Amino acid sequence: MAQHPEATVHAEPARIPHPSGEQTDNVWDDDHEPTRAIPRITERARGDAPVGSPLAGLRERVEALRDRYLDLDVPDLDNLVVRYGAVEQDEVVTFLETRSKQQRAGKISTGRMAVLANCDVLVRACRGIYVRDGDDLVPLLGDEAPVFGDDELAEELGTEPGRAIEAILAFYPRQGHIQQHADQVMRLSGMDTSAPGLLG
Repeated sequence: MAQHPEATVHAEPARIPHPSGEQTDNVWDDDHEPTRAIPRITERARGDAPVGSPLAGLRERVEALRDRYLDLDVPDLDNLVVRYGAVEQDEVVTFLETRSKQQRAGKISTGRMAVLANCDVLVRACRGIYVRDGDDLVPLLGDEAPVFGDDELAEELGTEPGRAIEAILAFYPRQGHIQQHADQVMRLSGMDTSAPGLLG
């Protein structure tokens, strides 16, 4: 396998491909329903806050977070790269709470709970799946890079259409790799992954 840096952090406006190929700022879950994305700051909103004010500083932080992304090589697969963007900490906490409720209801095991919550992070953060071609990254399928949950990707993988978690598990058969990449996404997002209540 050619040796490449596993992770590269970039800053670029985020555009999330909808399964239909349409570009959108929303993120799509297993049922292709839009979930809350990191808010895009409009020119009008910027003008509402005085320069140097706490509110202006917070808006600048949101913009910087939204524009960052991370390219991670898929372990054990040559030249396959997933691009991840930042996620919000309250979203990660929601993922963990949801999976915890499923575990308490007996729907999933305790060990499976953390794995699925980490998968939720990767699904939420995924901006595109690419193939490394020399120094370039080209979309894995078609003209637009697919994301986990896309129907075309599911067809190629032989997984259930719209089931993003199944696609994640096809890319990451080892649970340790799922956690490693979820940890890197959370660090990109400015989170302390050793903090209580976050995924481990």
